[in-house]
Amino acid sequence: METLSEIIIKAIEKYHVKFMKKKVLKTVEEVEANTDAADKYIAGAGVADELINKLTFPDGSEFYLDVKDGERGYNTDPARGADTFVPFRKVKPLALLKIFQKSHNSNTGTHNYTLTENVSTLLIQYITVLGDGAANLPTVTVDGIAKTGFTYRQLPVSNPAPTFAYSLVLTHLKKGDTLVMTSPYWGTNAYELQLWGC
Repeated sequence: METLSEIIIKAIEKYHVKFMKKKVLKTVEEVEANTDAADKYIAGAGVADELINKLTFPDGSEFYLDVKDGERGYNTDPARGADTFVPFRKVKPLALLKIFQKSHNSNTGTHNYTLTENVSTLLIQYITVLGDGAANLPTVTVDGIAKTGFTYRQLPVSNPAPTFAYSLVLTHLKKGDTLVMTSPYWGTNAYELQLWGC
């Protein structure tokens, strides 16, 4: 019966022999040219470091991790110039930008809102009582271009009457874009129109 030390020595010898038979690839060209799927090759430390630090976009353009003024991002210039630095996108939390409400009959059927900052995602949520049906949907334009695609659901609130929520998501809006939201329904029924953005 083998002792524990003999088992360990045999295992080390087995893997040492396998490792010694591997060819160490020393250049990026050798690594790129290697098409052998067998486990015969390993990348040397120098080439591994070069590959890790040679990141590219799918179109082949290179980028370099960088930090400018404490902000992390990437640079498209290996010299890491300030004018070629691109910060990583910071995700802003969803925030209520504006709310329009009507609980009586003295309100307009049109609401305008001009964005005061760039908004990557805008959620328009329209909540109404007794407002089921496509005829009750508001029309929405951004700088005169019509936006469609409201989704609809009935809320579990039915006091004093059935309540419905409609949602529309718009993306890539810019500071200064003007939204115009109109519905003939707003002149006679209670509703709440919410604009959420991030």
